[in-house]
Formats: sequence, structure tokens, C-alpha cells
Amino acid sequence: MLEEFRVEASDLCVQGHFTGYPLVPGAYLLGKVHAYLRERFPEHLVLEIKKVKFLAPVLPGQSVRIDMVDKHWPRVSVQLSGGEGRVLEASVILAAQ
Repeated sequence: MLEEFRVEASDLCVQGHFTGYPLVPGAYLLGKVHAYLRERFPEHLVLEIKKVKFLAPVLPGQSVRIDMVDKHWPRVSVQLSGGEGRVLEASVILAAQ
């Protein structure tokens, strides 16, 4: 299961994203969150990703870890951490297919 990933500077999503100071795009990070939840809960759909907070940039080559808390099911909290700490927090609503 995808719980940690790294985006290299050569990956297409980074190319042209802030020339001279490349960053991993927020949309790419949210795509990773979506893929993680679909893999973890294949019998559920991701209905909504709410309350997204980008706390720090993710640089190419930086390892990012995905953590999830599901104590308020079907709403789950997802955090991405890397480098010095959290880089993204989001609340996600899931529904059975």
C-alpha cells in the first residue's frame, strides 16, 4: 500500500512548476491522497476532499508520508508529512459504492 512516496525533479508534474524553484504541485499531492484512499478502501468512493491546508512546500526528492485517522468514519483526516513536519492536512468524506 502506498504510504510513502517521493517525487523526483525529473517527474513530469514538477517540470515548469515554478521555474528556478521547482515544487511538487498541490494537485499532484491531492491525487496521491485520492489514490491512497482508493487503495485502502476499494469498496468506497472518495466523495469530497474538504478543508485542505497546504502547510509547507514539497520539494522534488523529498520523501512524503501519508497518515490517516478514521475515528469519525466516513469522514477521515489525512496528513502528509515530509522534511520538517506536516505539509498537508485534509478532511475527506467517503461513501460505499
